[in-house]
Amino acid sequence: MTNIELALTNLGEATAVEFHKKNDSKGLKELKNDMNEAGTVINSAKKEIERKLERPIVTSENYIELTEDNNLKLPN
Repeated sequence: MTNIELALTNLGEATAVEFHKKNDSKGLKELKNDMNEAGTVINSAKKEIERKLERPIVTSENYIELTEDNNLKLPN
């Protein structure tokens, strides 16, 4: 992941936690709502960054395709 992707991921997680605290969410449905709300906020931030940079943040350049031959395996 790029630095911006990592930063947005961390910000999304932290934002979801803060929504959970603010809403005193209990149960899967309420927690899912907190996560969706955080996702909406982070998506807006991502779009604004992309607009200012004039390029996409997430690209296939840093994506490692896993195939049968190179799946991650635990060491013996």
